[in-house]
Amino acid sequence: MKDIVDNKHREYFAENGWIEFEGLVPQDACAGLSTALKTEMADRLDCDLEKLHLEHPGTLYRSSRDLWRDNNDVQAFVKKKRYGDVAAELTETSPLRLAFDHVFFGTGQIDDAVMMPATESPLPESLHFDEGAYINGIACAMIVCVEAPDTEDEEGDFETPLPVECGSAVFLGPSTSLDLSLFTDFNSGIWLLVAYAKVGSRFVHADDPHAHALKDLGYSSGDRLLDQHHPVISR
Repeated sequence: MKDIVDNKHREYFAENGWIEFEGLVPQDACAGLSTALKTEMADRLDCDLEKLHLEHPGTLYRSSRDLWRDNNDVQAFVKKKRYGDVAAELTETSPLRLAFDHVFFGTGQIDDAVMMPATESPLPESLHFDEGAYINGIACAMIVCVEAPDTEDEEGDFETPLPVECGSAVFLGPSTSLDLSLFTDFNSGIWLLVAYAKVGSRFVHADDPHAHALKDLGYSSGDRLLDQHHPVISR
């Protein structure tokens, strides 16, 4: 997307491993996406919309991957060529395919007296895109602030880049891990992460609960990703 990305953006991204674009996603698109994400998550967890924030962060994390496979509105957003093209321009990599999406909620500090217990596993410390990832060849990830947190709710300082204005997006390089404790620093807010992979990427065995979803689709370690499961977004 040459009207958004120039050489200065590419240089900053290469040097720092991340870059933020303010107002990349229109406000009305964020509003519709927020509704779709909350609705899909409530369906997955079989809970009321207003009680999503009471779910344990570990439970939310395990259930928050690849919502695009089950929700048409989420699918329409993550498959938008516009955002894939920004990733391609920043990384100078093309084509790029969709690796996965993941939604995050600002949950506040874990209070076992209030929150539902974790049904599967605790919240991991961080999300990695290179070592430990179950898809190799991830080129870039975009994390969009879909619903802005109340900044007065901020409970701690953080260094990892995270957009906090609705519609702003941060693009992360593959060596930049995402500190998941960031989402317990806010009592509100919704973020959607979209990861993009090189077209020749493969499924690899990894100690990640989300890897089982690809195994259920018939993938074995070393298999190349197929267009039907991981569509090409930018050519």
